[in-house]
Amino acid sequence: MLAGRRVALVMGGIRWWGLIAGVLGGLGLAVVGIRQRGAPPPPVAAPVPAEPRPVLRAVGPKLTSNQTSQPLSLHGEALVPGLKLVLGAPFSRELPLTVVDAGHAYARLPTDLTLPVGTFQADVQLSLAASTGPRPAGTARLTVVNDAAFPDLTALALAPDGRTLFVASPPTDTVFALDVASGQVESLAVGDGPSALATWKDKGGRPWLGVAHQSDAGLWLYALDAPERKPRVVPTPAGVWGLEVEGARGVAYVAEHVRDTVHALALEDGRERWSAPVDPNPRALARWKGFLAVGSLQTGQVVLLRQDDGRELAPLVPKPGVPIVGGTTEAYSAQVMGGKAPRALVASERLGRVFMASLGPNVGPNAQRMEVSANSGVAVLDLDRQQVVRHRGFGAGVTEGLALDDRAGLLYAADIGLGQVRVLDAKALVEGDAQAKAAVLQTLPIPVSEDTPRILSIIHI
Repeated sequence: MLAGRRVALVMGGIRWWGLIAGVLGGLGLAVVGIRQRGAPPPPVAAPVPAEPRPVLRAVGPKLTSNQTSQPLSLHGEALVPGLKLVLGAPFSRELPLTVVDAGHAYARLPTDLTLPVGTFQADVQLSLAASTGPRPAGTARLTVVNDAAFPDLTALALAPDGRTLFVASPPTDTVFALDVASGQVESLAVGDGPSALATWKDKGGRPWLGVAHQSDAGLWLYALDAPERKPRVVPTPAGVWGLEVEGARGVAYVAEHVRDTVHALALEDGRERWSAPVDPNPRALARWKGFLAVGSLQTGQVVLLRQDDGRELAPLVPKPGVPIVGGTTEAYSAQVMGGKAPRALVASERLGRVFMASLGPNVGPNAQRMEVSANSGVAVLDLDRQQVVRHRGFGAGVTEGLALDDRAGLLYAADIGLGQVRVLDAKALVEGDAQAKAAVLQTLPIPVSEDTPRILSIIHI
């Protein structure tokens, strides 16, 4: 009986605790339910903003040339890497873009943007293309001038035997070989932008033609006695404007304007013997008695370098009192202040002087307040005394190129402003001011051909 009570008590406790657990469980569920009903909704993710659309706004420059590879600057909005520049008709091609930031990018036009002969220029629509993301918007117009189809003859060199004249045309990447006797013309394909020519004989007596380039890096050498004119290329710096060759020693002197430096290079392998920094924009070169004269288009000075090591000597520059013979500035010798750009230099071994083509000495402040000091002509330089002896002014035009027949004593001066060639007595230029006054022997006009394009002005009244 006692055992039965104990069992009953135990069973009663279990029921009691079960009741308590059930009540508490119900309260817990109720509390949880209350909490769930009162909790805020889970956060909703914010919508991802749409990717901005790239927009092309402008291009610079707006006018360019197909003569060689040219850079373009693009301005726009939301520019991103991976975009391409689309050239419309007549080129219809895509170019890679270099994106600097969201508003600026750059591209480079290739060298083969060919236009038909007779087409002077073409307006090209530019746009953007993207492989992913939003479709770009906006256009710009670029005018491409067809310089690559327009020969521009800028340099001459006569073969050592005098039978062939070589003429460089930088826009068309061509050197023309003109047979002097027959007039037959042969075209030599050269590198990008032939800028300077030189002819010489090596120590073995073999004749050569050298072609330097302003866009390509390389001096192209042609053996003129070979049955086929296939060039051998010697490495050079880019941006060459001037070339002078010492054939007996096998050395080429090149003046480049990228770093304003003159380099002496071995013709055999292009190995550099020396280099020398010079005044900005060097172009005209002339050798004489171990010196190399270098003309600076920017400073108007002629720098003298030793051919052996490139060491610089004192520059030659017109000074107050230098005689000006002829032209509009003849009375202003005392007011001379430096010179203008040397456009050509040629040395005379027979006369011991160097001739320089330029627009004449600069004229400083003067009582007459004369400010226009251009007086195109030829100056006489004495390299031994490092002095500008005199300037023979013509008063008009732009004297650009010089050619010397040292044996005959004749100096030919080409005027690109007036379209004529003046023939001068080289000895008279050297002898004195009075003789220089009468040094012009002949003036030969060079008329343009009948098929040269002309700009006609039409006036409507």
